[in-house]
Amino acid sequence: MENGSIGWAPPAQGWIGTASCASAACHGADGPQGTKGCEYSTWKESDPHSRAYDALFSERSLRMARVLWPDEKTPEPWKKSECLACHTSFESAKEHADSAKSPDGTSPNPQYGVGCESCHGPARDWIGVHTTNEWQALSPTEKERLGFRNLTQPLARAETCVRCHTGSPNQEVNHDLIAAGHPRLFFNLVGFSESPPTMGDKSYRGKWHWLSRRNPIAGSEESRGIKLAREWAVGEVVAAIASLDLLNHRLNAADKPSSNWPELAEFNCYACHHDLSEHNGMERTTVTIPKASAPSKPVVGRLAWGAWSFATIPSIAEASGLDAEKIRISLETLRRLIPGNDEDRRAAMKVVTTLKQYLQSDLLPAVEMQSINTTWLNSVRGSLIAEAKSSAPSSTWDQAAAWYIAFVVLDRLQQDLLGNEGRRMASSVPSGLLFPKGFDSPRGFSPKMLADFLKTVENTNP
Repeated sequence: MENGSIGWAPPAQGWIGTASCASAACHGADGPQGTKGCEYSTWKESDPHSRAYDALFSERSLRMARVLWPDEKTPEPWKKSECLACHTSFESAKEHADSAKSPDGTSPNPQYGVGCESCHGPARDWIGVHTTNEWQALSPTEKERLGFRNLTQPLARAETCVRCHTGSPNQEVNHDLIAAGHPRLFFNLVGFSESPPTMGDKSYRGKWHWLSRRNPIAGSEESRGIKLAREWAVGEVVAAIASLDLLNHRLNAADKPSSNWPELAEFNCYACHHDLSEHNGMERTTVTIPKASAPSKPVVGRLAWGAWSFATIPSIAEASGLDAEKIRISLETLRRLIPGNDEDRRAAMKVVTTLKQYLQSDLLPAVEMQSINTTWLNSVRGSLIAEAKSSAPSSTWDQAAAWYIAFVVLDRLQQDLLGNEGRRMASSVPSGLLFPKGFDSPRGFSPKMLADFLKTVENTNP
């Protein structure tokens, strides 16, 4: 973390390229995917990160480029810093937009997409020693001083992922990109690591890292369900903090002449993008905004903010013994202020700063150290059910999808803790959450769907 921000970015110097990891004697062995020694092979064959740069040559990317840069005859997205920032391993994408090599000749070839060093750090200072017995004797702190990023812990993984998958001031997917054709960002650490039941061909594609095939917490005796629950809780909090970081950047930038505030990517997409049918349920739920800290009431014509990133945060805080009501009031206040005028926007900036500090200084350490047991399970699930029930009459797809993932994780945890005494949820995804093939948005969602799903969840309580 730098300057109070969440998220990790690799240093700009010391890159040697993904090919340096590809030897069969190192990480390029031809064995079962996900096994030790086959990390490069698994990444190359099965991890979409390896094809991130290739995606910039697709017809979809070319079409987006024509929309985003209409004054250029043949815009080339593979040279645009806005794209390279997340689609290659370059830390300083703008510097490398016209060349595959930096002036010192050490930068990785962009054709390797988002490679090893994007997440583990530039390898110049540790690639040699990490093949020796000496490496095994080094502490995590000593390895980090050499520039190596250990991703076995959920916090390190989450902080690394959110830079691109939630967004950061220099790496964001704004409404201009979404309107041109870029999929909206839906980050969930468990969803991207474990390949849960898919919600469609574009929402949850299971962007799993090879670590998900190995023990995510080295040396841990915890069950798989406990590990998933911890990964989910840590990932939710880190993504929420990253969202507040990005929101704060956008609120501050709103005074600049070049600003596009209000940044519509902050709001619920499906308030506007839904079927034009009389009773599809989307328009009633997604133009709702709470007044102050009172229960939510519809205010037609004002967009709902923050549903995806914050739907589960109060419940996680409550289960961790922290002040969930403080978080709820802050979120309700932001939902009221953010769509408002300049005075409201400046007031929102103060709320963002206070809320982010509480999540980062209090909630995140508490979640990291939390004992994942039956008491925690019952607490967080009970709080989520109550939260979802209170919001069900005016719930959004974002909320329902976030709650669904949470209940899937908790269902697995219940099985590990209670064995045969725990009843399983249905394995199929509720139809209203699905993205039809070829679409980047759902069809058929309604608050009634959420209410029916909650009954199923309650029936699985021990």
